[in-house]
Amino acid sequence: MSEDAKDTRVRLVAQGPDLWRVRVLFKSGLEEFIPEKLRDIKSNLAEGFGVPDSLLEYVQLLSKRRTEQGLLVEMQIRKQPIPSGKLITRYLPMKADDGTEFSNMIIEADFFPVDAFGKPVTRRMIETQLTADGIDLTMVDWQAVNNVLRDVQETMQAKSSIVIGQGQLPESGLNSTLTCPVPPEQYQLQQNAWMGLRSVNAGETLIEVSMAVGGLKPGKNIHGREIEPRKPIQTRLEAGSGCSLSARGNRLIAKREGILVIERQYRERRSKDSASIQPTKVIASILEPEVHEGEVEKQLVVHKPSIIRGTLKSGSLVHADSHLIIEGDVEPNSQIDCLGSLRIVGNVSDANISAKEHLSITGNVVDSFISGDLTVQIDGLADNCTIYAREIIASELKGGTAEALSRTLLKPQEDTKGVIQFNYRKFLETQQKEGVLAIKDLREQMSIVHDLFGNAIVRQVSEENVQLMLLRWLRDQKSHSITGYSFREVQNYREILSVIPFIRSQLSAVGEELRDVTSRLDETDQGESEQSK
Repeated sequence: MSEDAKDTRVRLVAQGPDLWRVRVLFKSGLEEFIPEKLRDIKSNLAEGFGVPDSLLEYVQLLSKRRTEQGLLVEMQIRKQPIPSGKLITRYLPMKADDGTEFSNMIIEADFFPVDAFGKPVTRRMIETQLTADGIDLTMVDWQAVNNVLRDVQETMQAKSSIVIGQGQLPESGLNSTLTCPVPPEQYQLQQNAWMGLRSVNAGETLIEVSMAVGGLKPGKNIHGREIEPRKPIQTRLEAGSGCSLSARGNRLIAKREGILVIERQYRERRSKDSASIQPTKVIASILEPEVHEGEVEKQLVVHKPSIIRGTLKSGSLVHADSHLIIEGDVEPNSQIDCLGSLRIVGNVSDANISAKEHLSITGNVVDSFISGDLTVQIDGLADNCTIYAREIIASELKGGTAEALSRTLLKPQEDTKGVIQFNYRKFLETQQKEGVLAIKDLREQMSIVHDLFGNAIVRQVSEENVQLMLLRWLRDQKSHSITGYSFREVQNYREILSVIPFIRSQLSAVGEELRDVTSRLDETDQGESEQSK
């Protein structure tokens, strides 16, 4: 017994298999040290009976009375049962830098001091169980396992949700990069040239794409299955009206002058057109514009893609049914409603401006209301403005209100970050609506390919066996006396087949995310109702 316990007398009155009764005499004047001495007494009893201190606990005070020698108390001490059972393992996914999720990459385990038969758990027992579960033992962090085993043996307490190993993520390739050059006279549009919607001349290079670089190093999950290196996003260029594609396919060139309009397509069907997302296809077209020279003083309605070269005077109203470029300032009390994308090359003051697609302002904006369904990008100072958009890209925001669904900032500044507010609920509602539409669209496409290729081929086709499935389908068609496909038709069918695995994965991913978004919306609804109470 330690020095601190010499001022007490301890007597074991009764002993059962898991319940002990002790009588302790604390000498007079030591009442304030009773809690400390009780801990010391329990520790000494545990050592004397060969059980871990953590398994003993005081459960009841039976009696307490004062005597001539001090305070005499009688208590019960219970020995808790030792947690037992075999190692419980769970296999969790892991997310790569590009957002791709891989299953069976993390081993999470619950440890017990003894097994189901009361024998101490050892490393050899754990190795045997993990091998039986098909785990690649090289993926296990044995140092972490040894530390946990030592801990549970010392404390006789179970440990749960311990990560004891993880797989190796495959190397991600480098996506192709897009360059959107502008001629020297349009240098002020360099910051948002990715948006397109600018005047171009014949022979001008519109977009240039670099080749993607595939990953070189494969990965492994915790079962030892090799995961191929990640395929990068290769952006393909396509020439629309008024454009031509270079022989190497890496440049789009203007064949005539007009307004450049860019359409981007993405791997994720719900992705909105954004500078922060890598597109899988870019289609450029040159539209012949309707040009209005000089100032606009009252009302102007345009139905075609248009260019206004002049100032919008105070009180003017412009309505555009398509894309619009304004090369001039916008004076106070003006209003612009654009059903396409809008670009303003000039300053804006005390105006009301909205666009159904992208909205770009190359200049300063003061005391104005700005609204865009996609991206609002302001290259100059936005002072005391109200801005609503899916994505806001700004050089400098001062005062006012800025509300976005995306946090993306291409040119972030510390004082800008705090000004843009993120509407979380509206973002979830938008995601939910877009998810429902995406699933409907994907199901319609899956129904079409089912009717075309049949259930067996649609169910079996994968990225690796597209050619094999195509040959099988062509053989089936021949057996039904349907022949005579041209080379171009066969290539088209092959391309449709290659898209089926992607549609399946999209249905699964969008469905899972839609359930997650709906549950988070329900949580916000419950939170708001609780606050209202």
